[in-house]
Amino acid sequence: MIRIGSSEMLIIGAAIVSFNNFWLSIAFLSLGVLGAMGRFGSEHSEKQARSLAGENAAENISTIVSSFVEKMNKKENIH
Repeated sequence: MIRIGSSEMLIIGAAIVSFNNFWLSIAFLSLGVLGAMGRFGSEHSEKQARSLAGENAAENISTIVSSFVEKMNKKENIH
C-alpha cells in the first residue's frame, strides 16, 4: 500500500519546482528525504520495541511457569 505523506509531497514538489527554481527544489528534496528517513527510523525502532516486548513477555511467562512447577515439586503434602 502506498502512503503519500508530507515527505513524498516535498519530493514531488522538488521535481515540479526544479524547472523554475533549482535551489528551492534542492531544499524541498532535502527536507523530503530527511523526513522520510526520520519516519523510517521511528517505524523501525517501534517494530524492534514490539518484538523485544514480545520476547520479554515470553521469557516472563516461561519463568513464572518454571518457578510454579519447581514450587509444586518441592511442596510437601500436609494432609
